[in-house]
Amino acid sequence: MKKRPLEKIVTMGEWTWRVRPDLEDKVEAMARSLKGLDKNPRAKKIKTTDGRRSIWTAPAGDLGMVFIKRYSRPAIGRRLKQAVRNSRTRQEWEMGLRLEAMGLPAARHLAMAEKTRGGLLEEDLLVQEYLEDHVSLEEWAENWPGHARGIDLRVKREFMTRLARLIRRLHDSGVIQRDFKPDSIMVSPSGELKLVDLERALIKDAPGGLSRQDRLDNLAKIDQSSIFIGSTSDRLRFLDQYFKTYPIGKQTSITIEQRWDLAKTIGIKAEYECAKQAVARMAWARTKNSMYDRYETRGFTVSAHYSVPRETIEGVIKRIRRPEEIKIFIPRGKRFREDQTLEARWTGAARALELTPALVYRRVPFIPARAAITPAGSDWGLLLQMAPGPDMLPWREAALEARKNGTAGEFLKALGSSLRIMSRMGIWTTELSSDSFMYDPSASRPRHAFLLYRLDLAAMNVRKSGREWEKALEKVALFMNLEPDEKECLARAFGRCLLRSFNAPKYR
Repeated sequence: MKKRPLEKIVTMGEWTWRVRPDLEDKVEAMARSLKGLDKNPRAKKIKTTDGRRSIWTAPAGDLGMVFIKRYSRPAIGRRLKQAVRNSRTRQEWEMGLRLEAMGLPAARHLAMAEKTRGGLLEEDLLVQEYLEDHVSLEEWAENWPGHARGIDLRVKREFMTRLARLIRRLHDSGVIQRDFKPDSIMVSPSGELKLVDLERALIKDAPGGLSRQDRLDNLAKIDQSSIFIGSTSDRLRFLDQYFKTYPIGKQTSITIEQRWDLAKTIGIKAEYECAKQAVARMAWARTKNSMYDRYETRGFTVSAHYSVPRETIEGVIKRIRRPEEIKIFIPRGKRFREDQTLEARWTGAARALELTPALVYRRVPFIPARAAITPAGSDWGLLLQMAPGPDMLPWREAALEARKNGTAGEFLKALGSSLRIMSRMGIWTTELSSDSFMYDPSASRPRHAFLLYRLDLAAMNVRKSGREWEKALEKVALFMNLEPDEKECLARAFGRCLLRSFNAPKYR
């Protein structure tokens, strides 16, 4: 039997449309509806990256609301590259159709369009079904059903089992998601899963699906990027469910001990890759890329997050001799989703800015730097850092307030948990200061309440023995002037915390 084509190609002026065969007659209406997204009052922009990639929801005729990814004005290097290979949009389109044909739960891809000029890609867009009421895996995991009444463990366990079975099914089908991240899976209100962001998915044709090594590597990638999902126990449950029927050689199942050994192997691999990637991202702030602008002006070297306009930097340099008076308000705009207030201080500015992308990758609650203005060839200079919220207090000052309010126990439990997670991720401070951390009493969870503030004093990939961490905690207790019972409370919380990661996006 002849296979039905997965797509139909329709040319309309400069645009070439690829659509599902059953939607061929709707191309013209779809094109009219999606024309001029920026001026369409019913279109909603969800996200923009470096001014070239944007994500929208918009009505598309009688198809109703659709989800759109649009790429415009690609850099010349990318345009030349895409002249000889598929664009990211084409890759995701083709992969979406293939996974759907395989019966896998991918979001339904409706159409894609490309506009070329002189043989080079100028703009393209992808149209997917609108997943109403769905949220990303990260958002769903942060708001487990029943969370207001205490987390429903049964719901969590069922969900981790469902997620493990989905990943197992992908691997058994030869599908590997090379760029698995929290936004790669959408969750319905009932907990059903849908795959999205398929541009880096790959199908390997091999009997029995992926090889053992490919499975372990991909599971490490998932563990590395999904440590926000609950606790260590939840992630172990996920791996246990995945491996229950995973064959090794001629075996049809494996023992608990073998599953545990595989989980340890994956955890070590994931942590190594996570640490390596975090360090690699430290170079971003010293180069010109999609996140940071770097240039020379008036004898200074400037590295700035893309949300900080050049005219703002120029205004700061005019007042650079009196940084204590510099407070900058940058309103919400096309290049940033939230209002932000920046403050300035003289410090190891270049090093502090470098840590921002690394700490984002490590998912640490911290107050990020946005720009470093340094004399040419120097790391020391003026750091522009987001100002802490008005309710925040330096951690030592917050400890005194907690004593006055009779909440010292809760404060110390939260501090111990936060410090323990940081120690497990190899993040510490080279010097204790009164404002090393800021305390946010409005944090949704206690372990999110402490935000790393003095980035110039922070250190990455710190490796200490258990006894060395105990000594570091003793220094904290001494610095905070804790009473013996308070010191014991802090040590208990530090020792009991098993979580590997935070997830506090407030200041990202």
